Amino acid sequence: METELQPADLCLLFGGLRSAEARVQETIKLWNRNYIDQIIVSGGRKGRSEDTEAEQMAAMLREFGVPAAQIIIENRSQNTGENVAFSMEKLNRLGLLEGIRSVIAVGRFSASRRYLMTLERYWPDVIKMLAPVNYHSVDVADWVNDRLLCGEVVAEWCKLRPYLNAGFLKELNPETCKLLGD
Repeated sequence: METELQPADLCLLFGGLRSAEARVQETIKLWNRNYIDQIIVSGGRKGRSEDTEAEQMAAMLREFGVPAAQIIIENRSQNTGENVAFSMEKLNRLGLLEGIRSVIAVGRFSASRRYLMTLERYWPDVIKMLAPVNYHSVDVADWVNDRLLCGEVVAEWCKLRPYLNAGFLKELNPETCKLLGD
């Protein structure tokens, strides 16, 4: 899935250690193009790491020149729904939530629809955009030709209906999420 990108009030950088470097690189591109000036990095502790996903990615952002004052860390979340819900809680505690009208989400391209539908569920009124990341060596257009990438895309697709039925996701509103090609 793709959306038009334009400058936004906030970047929500989703956690995910498998593709952390690619996610950070995409966020840096948005930063350098002046599309964002505030980033919330979301992701809790995974595995045996001492640092959370959010802390690790925030450190990478700082290494690439993003000032610490422009980075907000949400480090409790363990899944996509919590990424959004806990990020919104953190923004609310900081008094920033009400001022956010648009968000660019950064995450794996294979989970693009799920990211947007999760944002729709928790944050329906915000303009939702997506900067999808491909951390595989295969071009996105050729995903069906790569066994691992194909498995990742199909696994994501299979999550949508059960998650929608469980209330974790909400169908996209074309007024707040303009998909390219629609």
